[in-house]
Amino acid sequence: MLRVHPASGQSKPHLITVMEYWLFEPPERWTPEQENRWWEEIYQPPPAFERVLETPRWVILSGPPLSGKTMLLQALKRHFAKKALVLPGEEFISPGNDQDFLFRLTRTVSWRIRSQLAEQPEKIKELSRTQRQYLRWAIEKFHRPRAFFVWLDGLPKESAACFKDIEYQDLYPTQTDPYDIHVQMEELGNLCGALQLEKIVITFDIPFFSSIRELEQLDATLSRLELLQHPAIQGIVALPERFATPERLRLPRDRATRIPLRPDQEHIRTIVERYLQHATNGQVKHFTDLCNAQLLDALQDMLTAEFTPHSLGAHIQLAGTLLSLLHRENISIEALPLSMEWLSSIRSAFYQEHCPLRLENAQNTAGVWRGYRWIPLKQSNLEFMEHLKKGQTVTPHMFGGSAANLNTLAKRLRDAIEPDPSHPTYIINQRGEGYYIANFRSSPSDEF
Repeated sequence: MLRVHPASGQSKPHLITVMEYWLFEPPERWTPEQENRWWEEIYQPPPAFERVLETPRWVILSGPPLSGKTMLLQALKRHFAKKALVLPGEEFISPGNDQDFLFRLTRTVSWRIRSQLAEQPEKIKELSRTQRQYLRWAIEKFHRPRAFFVWLDGLPKESAACFKDIEYQDLYPTQTDPYDIHVQMEELGNLCGALQLEKIVITFDIPFFSSIRELEQLDATLSRLELLQHPAIQGIVALPERFATPERLRLPRDRATRIPLRPDQEHIRTIVERYLQHATNGQVKHFTDLCNAQLLDALQDMLTAEFTPHSLGAHIQLAGTLLSLLHRENISIEALPLSMEWLSSIRSAFYQEHCPLRLENAQNTAGVWRGYRWIPLKQSNLEFMEHLKKGQTVTPHMFGGSAANLNTLAKRLRDAIEPDPSHPTYIINQRGEGYYIANFRSSPSDEF
């Protein structure tokens, strides 16, 4: 690949300094200060944000990979945190959690309110006798009696005295009887209202690679919305589009509103330009500063073919890949924009960084995930992949001692899984030894 060097007698070229590369790191690596800056300076909610706020009932946010579902869900959680009780959906669809939804909801809410009142005990006086009865019942029933008395011991005397004449009664023997469900939902709503909480918001961020068990638990919850419907309780489900099947969307029986998330090109351009400007302190402002029109069209075609035109996260990833390439290759500002001769290097770096391979070999499904794209494999390719994924170089003697046979297998696998078989990204030939696989992981990058 070409490197840009100053000619003799010319001044030293200006290199782009990436000052804020943390922007392209996974959010879980950000510091609290960086996270606050991102929300204040970078993020711009899509129109779907307002649509959710205008929808009083359950919402299913569906969209393709990297369309921004996770970050939109985080933005909604930040919004509701100021005036609602926000609960993570993991409490309700985690593997091994077989309890009924209302059981889990009451258990989670009662513990959160127990903790909140421990910090703000003066609010206990605002609860009616009925609400105090319900609170004692919920804490004792779902967290054992000692949890109630230990909490009571930690309260100021005047707050603890509010429970002096509140005896424990098993108010609701079941969480499955329709009558019990309806009244308990009212109790929860009234309790939150008395504590100046507008409602309970439950957020479900369904992973792209969810287990069958997780999806079954989600389906069980959606199928009970007719009973669980209450103005004070709202669920927001961020659902990968591949799971938004007609059968699943019919489960709520019109008790949930589906809101598609498909950022348009203007929204994507705005966000990516903020990333570029903040990362380079204004040295780069647009994709067109980095790539000429022909290269930019080719890269846009690559993203559209691999994802969709609405994959905001993929465009952000591409911006990070381009800035890394400039730094790694010492490319000066004077040498920009890049031309088509850089396409192969950019494509290879992008797939290496953001589209790991993940083998799936089940009874009815055999193939490989390239990032979020499913590629079915024939049996011969599958067997070759099984050897490669062990992390060792596959040599001719493993396949009958024939180098020609090994080369044929490698070519067939490259034709199946490489974005450009003529410039391999994954199946690498270690000359004189054999082939190895690059960028193979148990799961791909997190959703955006």
